[in-house]
Amino acid sequence: MNKEEIQFILSIIGAIFSIGILGYLIKLFSLVHKIAKDKQEILEQRIKLKDDKVDLIQTEKIGIINERDKLKEKLQNILDKEGLTVSQISTNKISEVEQKIGLKIDVLVEQMEVLQNQLNNSDDNYDYNLSVGEAFYSKNNWEKAAFHFEKATKINDSDWQVCFSKAIAYANLRKDRLSDEMAMKSYYQTISVIPENIDKNIKGRVYIYLGAMLKRLNKLDEAEINLVYGLTLPISNYEIVDGKYNLACIYGMKKQKQKMLDTIQEMKKIDKSYIRAIQYHLEDYFKFFSNDEEFLKLLAE
Repeated sequence: MNKEEIQFILSIIGAIFSIGILGYLIKLFSLVHKIAKDKQEILEQRIKLKDDKVDLIQTEKIGIINERDKLKEKLQNILDKEGLTVSQISTNKISEVEQKIGLKIDVLVEQMEVLQNQLNNSDDNYDYNLSVGEAFYSKNNWEKAAFHFEKATKINDSDWQVCFSKAIAYANLRKDRLSDEMAMKSYYQTISVIPENIDKNIKGRVYIYLGAMLKRLNKLDEAEINLVYGLTLPISNYEIVDGKYNLACIYGMKKQKQKMLDTIQEMKKIDKSYIRAIQYHLEDYFKFFSNDEEFLKLLAE
């Protein structure tokens, strides 16, 4: 076999080999393309399933919110009718809730809390917290009332009546120094947003309540300033007597005997019922005069 014949045979073998490689490469490309296409289809299916799940969750959430808000509307109607909204409790002394009404309030609030828990607080809105706070306030559940009013004011702190109701709830809680400090801060918050043209009795009450809380926290000079100022505003006997009582406590704690006696005398001319409160505090606010004859005689008169 000559040289030309050998080269011809080799060229044929090379051609056959090249065709085999090409076929293999074509098959490999087709397989890779199919795998990529399958992955894309799986990804699209997953995205669609995820979107469907999100849509379902969102639909369920909307349903829960609507159900909760319907209950809130029923609750608000009761609170409005019974005079238990912040606009009413912030300007008037709250009256005792009838047992039947109280039970209705309890049931509605319990149902609303269950629905709110299902939302994982993802829709922790102002109106919900305000209504529930009012409901707990009406039942003298000061801790929960303060909790929900606090949440409401974090969303919107421009309503003085909500801030004031929150302060009163913290004050009535009488839990520890922290709750007293929260009450003090809430009274200051109330003062920062209270309208200039507010009724003098209400404005005086806010300052007197603040002074009383500062007294509880032993901030005596600050307490005296707020009490004295508060007493220049109100004309209602309730505010005046409450202010005089707390001011007498301050003078007792500061060992200012004559000021204390004069203030108690002024208080007694309007209402003697606060004498019992003074007698109750002979070991703290009035401890420096608990054995003082003149002081004890004044209480006994």
